[in-house]
Amino acid sequence: MTDEPASLLLVYCDNILDRILAQISANFHVKYNALYF
Repeated sequence: MTDEPASLLLVYCDNILDRILAQISANFHVKYNALYF
């Protein structure tokens, strides 16, 4: 891995984006399960 701040920032943003998307999909699963079951 390079030590450039730009690439580190990109990796950091990617990780945050993945976490947010996972949280959103988890919330959708909970809501749909509550609706259907």
